[in-house]
Amino acid sequence: MVSSDRELLRRCRTGDTKAWDALVRRSAPMVFRLACRMLRDDTLAEDATQEAFLRMVRSIDTFDPTRAFEPWACRITANVCLRRLETASRFELGMGASRELADAESDTSETSPEAHASRREFLTILERGFSALSGQDRGLLTLRYREGFSDAEVARIYRLPVNTVKTRIFRARAQLIRYVRRSLGGDHS
Repeated sequence: MVSSDRELLRRCRTGDTKAWDALVRRSAPMVFRLACRMLRDDTLAEDATQEAFLRMVRSIDTFDPTRAFEPWACRITANVCLRRLETASRFELGMGASRELADAESDTSETSPEAHASRREFLTILERGFSALSGQDRGLLTLRYREGFSDAEVARIYRLPVNTVKTRIFRARAQLIRYVRRSLGGDHS
């Protein structure tokens, strides 16, 4: 029988390490994906994921059990990543290749070599544009579109007003679209 997050959290507060392990197994993929998207490097994301879970276990007693666990885990992860982005050098963060790009490059389901090359070029441009966004904007877009959180949930995670989140997401998307258009030669503004 699968325990609910609420039940696992209750057991975690009593020191049940099996409950904590189950909660980590359940939420680690989401936490790692968010860290990867924000930090742009798998190794840095692994370190940030570990730090995020360490912070969670240390502050489990302050967590409000009437609330959902995932937004809380995402907020802690985003904060860890933002702090790392603020202190890390540009070189360290810009050199890692994302899993999505590597997966797309190895995808052989395209019907022609030209289509595959075109898709690969587009994904490379998209990846560069995404990397050019601020860490917070990458996090906002990741939570909203990749993880499927609503604007209100993203706002709670970042502790921002919903309208601010909507505006930031709109501007980040517009910036990404402009970058792609310029790179493809379709917009010279």
